[in-house]
Amino acid sequence: MNPPSPVRHILIFEAYTDANIGSGALVENTLHLLKAKYPGCEVRIMAHYPEAFHFDGIESVPDAFEYPYLKPRWFQFFWLAWTLLWLSFAYLQAFFLKSRPFIFFKEKTRHFQWADLAVSVGAERLNDNFAKNLIWSTLSLRLLKAMRKKVIMFPCTIGPFLYGPTRSLSSYVLRRLDLVYTRDRQSTQICLEELGMNSGRVIETSDVAVFQEQEGKEKSWALMSSFRGKPLSPGTPLVGLSVLKWTYRANKVETPYSNYGSYLREMAKLADTLTERHGAQIAFFPTNYNVHGCREDDVAVCREVMARMERKGEAFVIDRLTTPREFKGLLACPYVNVVTRMHACILSTGAGIPTLSVNYLFKLREYMESLGLGEFSVDIEEFRVEALLSAFERMWKERDFWAEHIVKAIDLKKKSLTEALGRMDSFLP
Repeated sequence: MNPPSPVRHILIFEAYTDANIGSGALVENTLHLLKAKYPGCEVRIMAHYPEAFHFDGIESVPDAFEYPYLKPRWFQFFWLAWTLLWLSFAYLQAFFLKSRPFIFFKEKTRHFQWADLAVSVGAERLNDNFAKNLIWSTLSLRLLKAMRKKVIMFPCTIGPFLYGPTRSLSSYVLRRLDLVYTRDRQSTQICLEELGMNSGRVIETSDVAVFQEQEGKEKSWALMSSFRGKPLSPGTPLVGLSVLKWTYRANKVETPYSNYGSYLREMAKLADTLTERHGAQIAFFPTNYNVHGCREDDVAVCREVMARMERKGEAFVIDRLTTPREFKGLLACPYVNVVTRMHACILSTGAGIPTLSVNYLFKLREYMESLGLGEFSVDIEEFRVEALLSAFERMWKERDFWAEHIVKAIDLKKKSLTEALGRMDSFLP
């Protein structure tokens, strides 16, 4: 008989909402991996929009922070004061009461207290592009450690840090965690060199979405046809485009193309060029939908690009939210995908589809290079049709070769992640 699991209660926290399909994939696959590793354990999912996550036998609970997005300024100041108050009391109780139940703000902290192991699936909260999220993420992580919980960050991107205070705060908190899994070389380097973390507690591996299951071919094409508004068959030459609203403040370089207007214009030109050269139809793939508490709207960006196209009749948008399984099945339909979103890239390559990327942050460039696809990748500050078209033509002509190459590379990523999760055993009781 196998010995009982050392972990009985697992809290998956920093989940967001299923309206961000990447977040949905992170939660789903993290849950499956942990349930397989710790049979019989109880799991709770703490999410910004808990109604998004429905799994048999799993409780979904609200985030400890009820963020005052779009609220009046006076309300935001009140929320800030109240949040700092309850966090202060929580820290004090963690220090004086040790592992005993809290007296004050028990409801705010009860899921933290319940957990034996807390696993962050935030994936990209600790960097200065999301400085506000960084503050609350680090405070949550530090509170969990003050409560003497085992805390692990599942594969994530760390950095870049542009400001000393956020770098110092991140260093202070991350050096106290039990394990930090990174998903790219640059994050690992930042952890070790900028943040001064112990190399034994930083493990570089793969994003958990490489394990995402995929809807079958027949159902995927039927679903694709419903978005197109007319029947499509597996012989239809499709190209998938993933786009986002580019709002990041710190560009790597300033060029004529390092602005959102240029991004929209060049993406539209690319779509027109591909429909003309290859007779392809363009399927736009949003990964963020303005529902279920998600604050980003990729559908609107897709329509902005389409509005600039000359051949609008050859394009359509996946304009309804799908599950990660369905989304990966849809991404498996095109001949080639050109992606800007990180998890569109992960799910596209996970489906074995030749993929090119427009890199809005280093994490996407790092992912493409890890697959041996660096030559099919361009940073967003340099994105223009001419910069990507020759690479696209090569991938289109050599599609079968690159599809086989990608499948092998994804298999290696799955193996890496499986081995990396085995390292958890050394850090847990």
